[in-house]
Amino acid sequence: LDQLEKKMDMATSAEGMNPYIDLYDKILRYVELKKGVTETEIWMEFVNDIPTKKELDDIVMFLLTTGKLKTKGNLLEKGN
Repeated sequence: LDQLEKKMDMATSAEGMNPYIDLYDKILRYVELKKGVTETEIWMEFVNDIPTKKELDDIVMFLLTTGKLKTKGNLLEKGN
């Protein structure tokens, strides 16, 4: 019973996790590899992972706000 309760705790704690956490890393690696990209290029590369423009906007805004991405003209580049 103790083992089952531990597994249940792990499962319920994962529910509140950000579903995009792995995608953030993939996007950052892509931006770094390309030495800067447009938002449209990100969407085209990750269209299977980001189904709507709203989700793309939210992801990019999060990465900009946290300093992981920065803008240079119309390009997005790797931040800190």
